Amino acid sequence: MAVIRREDGVQFVVQSYRELLTQKNPALLKNEIRFIGKTNGDYARLFKQRENQYEAVFSRDPGYLLGETVWYYFGKPADLIYCEALPDEQHAVVVIVRSGSIYLDAKLPLAGLQDEFISLATGNNRFAIYTSGDVPLVQNPEEDKFAFEPQLVQAFNVLNEPLFARLPVNDNLKLLSVDQAIKAQHLDKGLSPALLIAGILVAGLILYWIYPSKEQPAPQTIEARIEQVVEPSALQARQLQGPSPAQQLQKVADTINALHSLTGWQASILDFDGGSTLNVQMQSVGGRATMLLQWAKAQEARADLSSQGARIQFPVNLPGRAVAPPMMKEDEVSASIVDKMLQTLPGRSVQINSPASSGGLVEERLTVSFSNISPTTLVLIGKQVEGLPVKLTKCSVTNTDGLLSGQLELLVIGD
Repeated sequence: MAVIRREDGVQFVVQSYRELLTQKNPALLKNEIRFIGKTNGDYARLFKQRENQYEAVFSRDPGYLLGETVWYYFGKPADLIYCEALPDEQHAVVVIVRSGSIYLDAKLPLAGLQDEFISLATGNNRFAIYTSGDVPLVQNPEEDKFAFEPQLVQAFNVLNEPLFARLPVNDNLKLLSVDQAIKAQHLDKGLSPALLIAGILVAGLILYWIYPSKEQPAPQTIEARIEQVVEPSALQARQLQGPSPAQQLQKVADTINALHSLTGWQASILDFDGGSTLNVQMQSVGGRATMLLQWAKAQEARADLSSQGARIQFPVNLPGRAVAPPMMKEDEVSASIVDKMLQTLPGRSVQINSPASSGGLVEERLTVSFSNISPTTLVLIGKQVEGLPVKLTKCSVTNTDGLLSGQLELLVIGD
């Protein structure tokens, strides 16, 4: 459960799922928000960003968003670090904002907290820093403590008293049900039926006086349809407008191959959820930490050091599909994938889950398992589903001496 409950009963939500959405059409946006909520949590909040863009935040738990609550309290600086030791003397509440976006909000062990700060030292942000209690973050270098270089610090503030216990809550930062979150941003707002009918009647009267006719037409019933109907094909196109599984698995394979050039380190586990970040767990085989940090910076990636090794987060910026997939029957797509995987992977590698209806579409999740394959075969799996209405939602890979084992989750979207 990703929450922190305060002694007064107030519950803060941390480590929420976040996604930036572009509004091309209110009805399509609402359907997309509901669709994301089905897999990432029943509680949500929408924040208007630049024109026609919303940051959508989802959680499986109710409560107030900790990251935004702390950020708003300190006046929303572009770059912020807030770190407060909790009374148990084992954990700290940490909120990090980078370039105006919540980067991290969590309850973390004090023992490994320096690793989070080390990874921030490779950027160009200038942080407003607020600390409370005995935390491993200080303004000037000390033994067993971390201090940022002066050029990375806008201001360093040590609070006179702990903030978390008295942090005021803001109802505008409280998670709502998905439908309530949509209403809070007035995405359901439109002309009322009465106003629409009145407008049509006025327009009719004007036309009557401008173009009089000898014979009066028979009275007609005026029907006003307010809610825009979203065709399943349009909704499918919306869900599949991102990169294809072939593009994404090519990126995963390219990343694995690139990691082979990092001397003294070995990629052990790779996780990708189809979004904008590929996470790789690294193990040291005699490599230096400074070399890993420098290599990650050259790749425009973030590296976090820990006692277990390191984690590198690679940005994934891929263009959308060149050609939109056609509308197909969901069962036909699944059958095609099963046949194609039989040509690529040995044995029964595909598990099919029960289909579910959503917004006029039928969705079916497939799990593709593989063992001891090369990165080239991983790319081939992606090419086998190219052109089909399929979305990659998860890729979990274990790397052992260059051979890959794991699972892919594919979401088939059809009718």
